[in-house]
Amino acid sequence: MREDRAPPRAIAIAIAIALRGLAAFGVGCHAFYVVSGRVVDCSDQAPVDGADLHLELARLQEKGRATSDPSGSFHVVLNAPPGEEASELVVEKPGYAPLHATVKNPEVPQQLCLQRLRP
Repeated sequence: MREDRAPPRAIAIAIAIALRGLAAFGVGCHAFYVVSGRVVDCSDQAPVDGADLHLELARLQEKGRATSDPSGSFHVVLNAPPGEEASELVVEKPGYAPLHATVKNPEVPQQLCLQRLRP
């Protein structure tokens, strides 16, 4: 039996709205750092489903995590101090080389290309 589940983008938006509501009431003084985009195979630009993404901000111990969906899309939401800019996004998937990418502008969707490992 198939379960109806909210798409990852809808979940990320719901979390961001809930956290924004808490901030409006003075709960914490953090902003939302949201990185979204798509993971593709470098050889044929096919979407990569199930890639694990870890977002780490320079000044935080906390990491944001996400998994790419069947279309390769992902959304990582992290509660972070205002002014947080550069971050590292690590993408891992069995059968592919790990990718370490610097996110300079989270407002621009990221296009991440994974290289297949040779057998």
